Amino acid sequence: MDKESIKNFINLLEYANDEELRVKREEIMLAFQKVSSKEGRADINLAMRLYDEEIISRLALTSKKHG
Repeated sequence: MDKESIKNFINLLEYANDEELRVKREEIMLAFQKVSSKEGRADINLAMRLYDEEIISRLALTSKKHG
């Protein structure tokens, strides 16, 4: 993924609601099953890490609001 794609993906994750995040995760997992190239898999792994970071950030914020 180039820098612009990464930036756009992070922006998408930041503003997505819970349902949109669920759908995006499914898309990432489906892409991982379809892509076999080393570079493609690296991009998908990066997308999954960014997704996971967004989920963890949201959980931390929710925890602070209730704690």
